[in-house]
Amino acid sequence: MRVLASRLRREMGWSDVDAVNVFDIIKKKNILTVFKSLNDDNVSGMAVKNVPEKGDARLFMLINTSQSIGKQRFTACHELYHLLIQQDFQYSFNNAGKFDEANIEEYKADVFAANLLIPISGIEDMVPIAQMRCNSIKLDTVLNIEQHFRCSRATLLRCLKSMKYIDSEKYDELRLNVTKGAAEYGYDLSLYKANRLNLVVGDYNIKARTLLESGKISVAKYNELIADLKLDNVSDGEE
Repeated sequence: MRVLASRLRREMGWSDVDAVNVFDIIKKKNILTVFKSLNDDNVSGMAVKNVPEKGDARLFMLINTSQSIGKQRFTACHELYHLLIQQDFQYSFNNAGKFDEANIEEYKADVFAANLLIPISGIEDMVPIAQMRCNSIKLDTVLNIEQHFRCSRATLLRCLKSMKYIDSEKYDELRLNVTKGAAEYGYDLSLYKANRLNLVVGDYNIKARTLLESGKISVAKYNELIADLKLDNVSDGEE
């Protein structure tokens, strides 16, 4: 998964110390993506891949914006594994980040997402040498890394533990009071909060408009297609 994540980063022109721009990947890979606030917090997202007999595969993902921005970004990277890498994939409806080895494809998607968001070499580049010993890493370093890569604390701590920078006890310590710690160090707290946006990234609106202008659908049907998603706006930028 590390190699596959690294290949995607290189394809996008990013080094291991660059933060992932999820929207750039979505646009380049032509993935219709809906960011929408869902009532079920146990569902972080879904992905659907439709491969017609002729033409390119149609890719779709849904991201639950009632979860934190950090979790949303992880979920999007998780769904990218399903859509771009998993063989014979059709659909997935899940809560990303469980790292459940009993479900091999969901586990692979989580590992891929973690490596795509925060490469090991990127973490190493940001940790002072004096803090590379087990349990020597400081909270300000943890905050600096997660803010730079725009990742959740849970994802970062799992990576730090796998790299032997922290043990289980330190893991439990650092996973508490995340927002409080960020506030004390003066960081923007948006990463740790839900934005509850409703927006679409992709060509959904363009296709609907094309159908309208070609006379294939009525104005009423066009308005219905746009209203069905209950979108605040259509976006092509990063959160």
